[in-house]
Order: sequence, then C-alpha cells, then structure tokens
Amino acid sequence: MRIANLFRRKQQHSLTENETTLLKADAGFRLKYSNCIWIIKKIIEYNWGESYVSYDFILDNEIEIAYLCVEEIDNKLLLSFKKDSFLTNLAEGVLEEFKKSEVPPGVILFSDIQYLFDRESVGKSRIENSTEWTDLISWEYIDKTNKHVLTVERFGDSDFFVSVGQNISISEIELM
Repeated sequence: MRIANLFRRKQQHSLTENETTLLKADAGFRLKYSNCIWIIKKIIEYNWGESYVSYDFILDNEIEIAYLCVEEIDNKLLLSFKKDSFLTNLAEGVLEEFKKSEVPPGVILFSDIQYLFDRESVGKSRIENSTEWTDLISWEYIDKTNKHVLTVERFGDSDFFVSVGQNISISEIELM
C-alpha cells in the first residue's frame, strides 16, 4: 500500500530493490545506518494533498529515537535521517517568530549551521493504519550544501516540534 500511495502521482518510477524493500517495511523491521542497528517502531503517514504523501519511520536503537523520512519529489525517492531537538536549542526569538508570524524566518542558525528556508507544507498526519488524522504545518530548512536539514512542525496552534538531520542515500542503509 505504501508503494502505491507514494508513487500514484505522475509517471511510473522504477524502484531499486532496496527502495522497494524499504517501502514494504513495517514495525519490527531492522535496518543498519551509520554503524547502528535500528528497529522500526511505528510509521507516520503524511498526506499533503493532491495525492502527495510521505512517511516517517520512527526508529529505535535502544539508546535513542530517530526518524527516517521518505518522500518522492520529482519522481525520485528522497531520504533523510533526523533526530528530535529541543525547541530551546533554536536561536532566541525563532520560536516566537513562528508563533506570531504567518511567514517563517528565512534563515535559522542551529548548531553552527545556517539553514535556509526551503518550503512550507500544510497537511495531515497519522500513525499508519489509524483513522485519526492531525492537522499540521511543516517548515523545511536546508543548508547551502543540501546535506543538512531542519524541520519545524506545528500541530494545532501551539505544539511545536523540531528535528534536525541529514539527507541520505538508500545506499547508506543496509536493510536486514
């Protein structure tokens, strides 16, 4: 189902064997990334409208939680590996700017990396196979190298979450 949802737009994309295996993965599936074994605990489905969906695989390695974000843009499968960050780690005033303004800041400095605003997405999310959807707004930021990513998500009027990480290639993941 996940494969059909992700690629039901536009022309057919030919998936690699690893991409197909990843998109068929469910809770309990194991993968290796950055010399750590991660177990998929849950899958979050995002519906951005116009038949555009993406997924976050919630991963656990018994030490920390991370997210493998999977989306299709321009008929290519894109992956990023992110971890939660505390809102207080954002530069002073950034969170207030998100709360007050309808326009997100153009630049965010975080852990000595300058992130530039890339896109805003409005949609809904749910734990896969659940019927309960939650409205959200997501603001994506990327550094000048297109390697580092930062996401600010707002659920409802006041629940904000920040995640930071890197864009990765499917070849960096060993599927087990």
